[in-house]
Amino acid sequence: MAELDRIGWEDEPSEKTPIDSGNLKQMENNTEKYVKEEIAESLEITRITTIVDEEIKENTDYTISKSYTVGKNNLLVFFEGCLLKKDENYIEVGENNSTSTTIQFKDWDVPVGSKLEFIYK
Repeated sequence: MAELDRIGWEDEPSEKTPIDSGNLKQMENNTEKYVKEEIAESLEITRITTIVDEEIKENTDYTISKSYTVGKNNLLVFFEGCLLKKDENYIEVGENNSTSTTIQFKDWDVPVGSKLEFIYK
């Protein structure tokens, strides 16, 4: 029978435990509990998708629907499913650490009908 290092979420020493359906299920439950209670609660992610109904001209202010903190890298912008690079494809508008709802698409126009997606983390 195969063995693995026991995963304990409390301060218990690591020990070798035979793999069986009972302890695999317990490991799954421990992992699920950890993800739900520890990780998921600390992450708040919002995803907003929009279809452009009017061309967005390059280097002009574009208002997005939810605020973000400038310079904190808590905003991801996607164009037609492709992640845009901050400061290369778009810029955040505002002073560092200030709250903003404005970006600019740097040196390119966003055509009508384009899908934009914003992920706030």
